[in-house]
Amino acid sequence: MQHYADKILREWLGQLAWLANVEERWVAFVDDNLVLQTVIFSDAGNAGKSFGDWSYPVAASAGVGLRAGFRPIARLRLRADYARALTGLRETQSWVVGMQHYF
Repeated sequence: MQHYADKILREWLGQLAWLANVEERWVAFVDDNLVLQTVIFSDAGNAGKSFGDWSYPVAASAGVGLRAGFRPIARLRLRADYARALTGLRETQSWVVGMQHYF
């Protein structure tokens, strides 16, 4: 029974992750519907791994990016980032394209 409980706990903890992010943003372009921002950022955390794999080093990266906000859709941001690994990642560089919506 204890083995089963440990397995359940490990699976649940494996769902958790943390990420710290620091960004400096500058407005690059503004019109009636669009706001573009350029970004320099640094990330650290284990968002790509689970706490069950905590023995691996914490990943850290730094990079540049672009954020696009559309004024007709409140709090929606499209993002494109280029990041370079500082620690803990097998891949030394990556591109990230995504969307964020803040509630």
